[in-house]
Amino acid sequence: MQPTKFEPKFPCFSVLANDCTNPFTVTADGKLALAVFTSDEALKNYRATGQAMGPTIRFDLPEALALYLDSLPSNVTTIAFYSDDLTKVVYVSAGDLYQAVLQRIKK
Repeated sequence: MQPTKFEPKFPCFSVLANDCTNPFTVTADGKLALAVFTSDEALKNYRATGQAMGPTIRFDLPEALALYLDSLPSNVTTIAFYSDDLTKVVYVSAGDLYQAVLQRIKK
């Protein structure tokens, strides 16, 4: 099976946990995943479920996302990208995405 190739579009969004001290994470296959939303609408729809009430983080550029990925706690190993309707979630290795974003910056 061929792995899914995924490149984030910008801007994209995440949120801080309700206590504002950690990233908002979800569980994916027993691993902690940073929740990232592909649009304002995706974030708004997710917040409507009563989750993710912390402040919004907006990533306008790949560099901003790379810096944030680099600061994640070591136990956050996956990124969960949520689409507008929240029915499709793409899971990507945080390390692989970090390297891909760095490569995109260098171009």
